Amino acid sequence: MKTLAIELSLLRELVIVGINSSEPDEVPITCTHYELGRRNKSGMISTIRSILRFRALIEKLKPRAIIVNCALAELFAVFLPKRIRIVVVEHVNPAWEGRKLLGGLIRPLIARRASKVTAVSDHLHFSHSCRPIDLVIPNAQDVNLIGARTYSNEYYKSMEVRSIAFIGRLVDPQKRPGLALRIAQLAQLPITFYGDGPEKFKLELEAKSLSTNVSFRGFVRSVWSEIPPDCLVIVPSLYEGDGLVATEAILLNRPVAVSDIPEFRRFSLKESAYISEVDMFVVNLKSNPSIESFIPPRELQVRLSSEREPKSLAVKWDALLSSI
Repeated sequence: MKTLAIELSLLRELVIVGINSSEPDEVPITCTHYELGRRNKSGMISTIRSILRFRALIEKLKPRAIIVNCALAELFAVFLPKRIRIVVVEHVNPAWEGRKLLGGLIRPLIARRASKVTAVSDHLHFSHSCRPIDLVIPNAQDVNLIGARTYSNEYYKSMEVRSIAFIGRLVDPQKRPGLALRIAQLAQLPITFYGDGPEKFKLELEAKSLSTNVSFRGFVRSVWSEIPPDCLVIVPSLYEGDGLVATEAILLNRPVAVSDIPEFRRFSLKESAYISEVDMFVVNLKSNPSIESFIPPRELQVRLSSEREPKSLAVKWDALLSSI
């Protein structure tokens, strides 16, 4: 959303409020922003304090509307005065995963409060509620802001997969980093994990017993600049909302393999790029390690680049906010 915020702030006054403390983002914030500084999983008392700080900040700023972009933001928003219009963004199904009981309480409340409900992809629905999605607006992505080199298909000719990379939160059940480790082990390829999360300790213990070279880099700014062209990026998610790592790989013309789920089938990648069964995927990878088997189709890159162009999406958001 920060890529979008940069463009939207050129069309109207915009303020970003970060709730949780986090690693610095790939995309620098250029508009006015505030940080509440809540630590992730810091408990009920910390959350209540953050809700009070958030409410006080909103009372000070007096916005006409707010966009809530995650489950925690929805929780904070239900405590705001009713005069403030709320736009909810659905990013993933199931929403509120890991907090289903709380989500079952908050979602009906936020559904009644929301002026509009949007989604980042047309395969999503507004979970925990019968309310329909009002508008689908994809995530904005700009390869120039990613700041990584792109390679031509000609460059990849005769190149083979030499390593594997996993980018994202080390968390189950959604991201399944353990599945990426298993693929690397079976394929006898080195793997690098870019990201952090609760599964890191478990993965490190498992990696010690493997003959495969495994490294954990944590958060890395400009991560795509570190990934060599003969490295296969694996996105083995159990479910996805938009699949930003996969779409970044597509836009950058990088080799990528993804789980065989409907969210990724909409991209119509080459059949060799879908992981439907791990053992068979590894057999095919070892028998045909050509990088070209995992390069996304050119027409897909063109379509995604057009659909996710930040300026045009900012205009759509501006029109939506003007309508409420």
